[in-house]
Amino acid sequence: MGRMGTAMRYREAVAEALRQQDALTAIHTSAARPVLLEHGRRTPVAVAWLHGFTNCPRQFEALGRRCYERGWNVWIPLAPHHGLADRMTDATSLLTASELVAWGEQAIEVARGLGERVVVGGLSMGGTVAAALGLRRADISLALPIAPLLSALPGPLALNRAAATALRVLPNLMVWWDPKARQSLAGPAHAYYRYSLWGVAEILRLGLAFADAAHRLEPAAAAVRFVLNDGDEALRNTLADAVLARWARLGVTNADAVRLGAELGLHHDLIDPGQPYAKVDVAYPILIDAIERGLAGLA
Repeated sequence: MGRMGTAMRYREAVAEALRQQDALTAIHTSAARPVLLEHGRRTPVAVAWLHGFTNCPRQFEALGRRCYERGWNVWIPLAPHHGLADRMTDATSLLTASELVAWGEQAIEVARGLGERVVVGGLSMGGTVAAALGLRRADISLALPIAPLLSALPGPLALNRAAATALRVLPNLMVWWDPKARQSLAGPAHAYYRYSLWGVAEILRLGLAFADAAHRLEPAAAAVRFVLNDGDEALRNTLADAVLARWARLGVTNADAVRLGAELGLHHDLIDPGQPYAKVDVAYPILIDAIERGLAGLA
């Protein structure tokens, strides 16, 4: 009965992954196709990777293959309003915090069918979702938020809350990732040229909700490991550091951080091999090790 149930769960997970792959339309780029890497059976570990803001599943595919080579099943879904072929789209202005939570929840449901132990990791926007999931879901073995977008500014929670509120109430602006290069932006051909300030506000809204909840809750996941980059040019680790410090004061033993020193020369997007500054041979072994050590500490 147990084996039959496990096999059924696995088949249902694969069917849902294939359904999401087939849901893409002609307006999407081929790089947006969700990535399923599976061994034809339920494996001891399944990893769900959540991509970053304005990117798509292709960002994590190379890292996903490294995970697959270790015998893990891998699922990399597409976030709402991402992966469109029109790289000048303003679709990220439609993004909401509730959509991001639903995206993460769906990823976990697929991963639960793919593996006995579930790892959920993500970068930036995806890292924020991974942090929120790790706080509330006991069916996660390891949450691995990588450079989560929790706080855009140095300083206390109140300052970041005020900044996030201002972004939500002011008119939306579409901001170039590189105001000089614009559509000549170097890097992945599957990522958008611009991002929405309203979209950023929604990610920060989720990050602030996580920080607020972390004041009264301990992680429900078996383990949470933040990957924080001291050389990150795009965001601050202020709130992540504050949450970890509070949990440490309370004696929480299932949360820690892997700190990437500035001397490594890693940028905010340390995942996508298409970035001109990519150093995946430095970043990927650190991330794989973070997963293996995180899982090794579990009973």
